[in-house]
Amino acid sequence: MRLADKIKYKGMSFLSNSGGIIIPNFFVGAYEMDLCQITRAGLMVEYEIKISRSDFFNDFKKGNKHDVIKSGSRCNRFFFITPRGLLNLNEIPPQYGLIEYDNQFNTMCIIKPAKILSKIDFVNWRSISFQLLSRSENYRRKYKYEKYLNQQNNTNQ
Repeated sequence: MRLADKIKYKGMSFLSNSGGIIIPNFFVGAYEMDLCQITRAGLMVEYEIKISRSDFFNDFKKGNKHDVIKSGSRCNRFFFITPRGLLNLNEIPPQYGLIEYDNQFNTMCIIKPAKILSKIDFVNWRSISFQLLSRSENYRRKYKYEKYLNQQNNTNQ
């Protein structure tokens, strides 16, 4: 399993302990959140997984993504999740948090808490429901198509 996938799955487990809803690969605007958490208090928290230093630094070159995040018009809090020891704390913007993944022990630890970027209510349940419904329908269609192909292959043999 790829390191990024290990971190994502462990992150989902780690974050679910605090309650709320965890959504992987969730689009808000033009950019995808690796993990999105809607807390019990109704805050939207974005988690961006970075597995290399170049990946981390390249993220800041993506248009105005981080200007939008820092302005508080995308989420209420923002964390980077990285392998342990990848980044120095002074490389993390002051508003952002850092969670580290220890591959040897398969554990996560909050190294730096994220500050509140905004108190705006981002949780639009209708929009989220439609996105998740669309994702569910896409998986269902894919599954039915794969099942159909398998049946065709079996009858042609």
